[in-house]
Amino acid sequence: MRRAAERAQRVVRNLIDVAHIDGGRLSVERGSHDVSELVARSVRGFEAWARERSVDVVEETAPGLLATCDPQRIADVLDRLVRAAIDVTPPNGAVRLRAERIGTVIRVSVTDGGPTIDESVISCVFDATWQKKIEGTARERVGLALYVTKGIVEAQGGTVSAASDARGATISFTLPESGVKREPKRAIPLPRPSQ
Repeated sequence: MRRAAERAQRVVRNLIDVAHIDGGRLSVERGSHDVSELVARSVRGFEAWARERSVDVVEETAPGLLATCDPQRIADVLDRLVRAAIDVTPPNGAVRLRAERIGTVIRVSVTDGGPTIDESVISCVFDATWQKKIEGTARERVGLALYVTKGIVEAQGGTVSAASDARGATISFTLPESGVKREPKRAIPLPRPSQ
């Protein structure tokens, strides 16, 4: 009963986010935040459920990955991606979360151990209308969570991507790095006014 209520709550939250994204009214409060901490918090939040499903959740992050982002919105993105990855990963499989610095962005990837996504539809997974039949079940996964993920990430200056191979599907997103040390500009002496 509790899980059904949680699922209904997630659907309502997704629909509200879709309305805000489509209306250009998605609010984000950006600041400098450690993405490795957000990833670790998400992993801890799903440990019990993953253990119950016999799925390992593996975290591969470097410390101190500062990004300019809204921490609550990125926590929501991570929760959506990790929940979906655990959901499609069979027992004794693994979900991998990786965060790394690449140039001037922080890239976060969530890889599931589930069925591959056909290459012909991989470009559609972030569409609001995308659906994927879950092999061996009568259920379909609706791409609403990925559509919302894309909207949240893009509202913060990031990008999203998807890939799939024999090991499963990977959803990645980037965020602008913050705290980038730059050489200070040297003061240029101004000419003195003539008297």
